[in-house]
Amino acid sequence: MAGPMAVRCRRMLIGGLMAVVLASGAAVAQQEALPPPIIVVDRGRLFEEALPARALADEERAQTAELQAEIDDVRGKLNTEEEELARQRGVIPEDEFQTRALAFEERVNRERRRAQSRAERLQETFQDARRQLVEDLNPVLEELRVQAGAIAVLDAEDVLVYDPAIDLTGAALDLFNRRVSMPELPDLEEEVIPSEADPEITPNRTPPREQPPTPSQD
Repeated sequence: MAGPMAVRCRRMLIGGLMAVVLASGAAVAQQEALPPPIIVVDRGRLFEEALPARALADEERAQTAELQAEIDDVRGKLNTEEEELARQRGVIPEDEFQTRALAFEERVNRERRRAQSRAERLQETFQDARRQLVEDLNPVLEELRVQAGAIAVLDAEDVLVYDPAIDLTGAALDLFNRRVSMPELPDLEEEVIPSEADPEITPNRTPPREQPPTPSQD
């Protein structure tokens, strides 16, 4: 028959085993109770640093500068032509001067409409391209969500406080660069319908001329 010491040892051993089993069960239950993770991505940073977005921004700056240079060149030529026309006033017959002045005015208006049309199309083209990049981001975020086993991807700007461990902007940026290219841009040199709006292309001065009659309004 076992002595009191042996009995106490067996009880301590059994108690220790039960504690281990209970602790293991609690840990498993806690893991099973944890909700699937949520991840955040800083879209602002992504579109600032992503290679396709940076390439698009560079292209927009280049095309805008090119258009502005063309507008400045046309403005300079119009100013020169205007000065030459002004010197002819009183030298050539008045009717001939008015004919030349009218032709000059028509050219100014034509160049104005052409410049405005190109500027508007340039702006619309790059707005469409930026919207395309935003749309291209969605499947990238979905792929990242699946890889992370998350139930949702939130924009970091919409979350007040979060653990930096769930910020996967770097991973999203890397995946975006591998999956997405800069959107194709249309040929902006194609003919466009002129607009009546006035850009900054008119010469400094125009020679005095008679104002056309105002159409009557019935």
